[in-house]
Amino acid sequence: MDALVSQSLSSLRVKYIDCVFLNAAHGSVTQFVEVWKALEAHVPHRVRRLGLSNVDAPVLRHFLGDGSLTKVFAVQNRFYWLNKFDGELRDLCSKNGIVYQAFGALISLVSSLGNDCSSPVIVLNGSGNFERLADDLIKHKSDVG
Repeated sequence: MDALVSQSLSSLRVKYIDCVFLNAAHGSVTQFVEVWKALEAHVPHRVRRLGLSNVDAPVLRHFLGDGSLTKVFAVQNRFYWLNKFDGELRDLCSKNGIVYQAFGALISLVSSLGNDCSSPVIVLNGSGNFERLADDLIKHKSDVG
């Protein structure tokens, strides 16, 4: 793990990594905890925070119940209808001060509605500039009448 963190810092040309996500999609909780503990050696200096990705509520509960582990900062999961939009997991995150970061939210919502994406889609500029976002909405409104 030391070599991977060092390589990432070097490749990114940074002094620290804001958050490292441990992908919990495959493997056992025991394996996740082992890797997590290896990553903990780098917190808070080379790695500021640790998170879990592709995790379910039982695995997160294990991490929350083990007082010897560094607190989970964030959970990053696919947001889609097959996992009921992670309702139970999002509640667990909210109750424990953990950031829930969804990915694939827009396409998942479209597919859950049976939409084939051929209907009009509003594309918004993803910048943090409020004026640009407002301009996109105004343009869309004028395009649809």
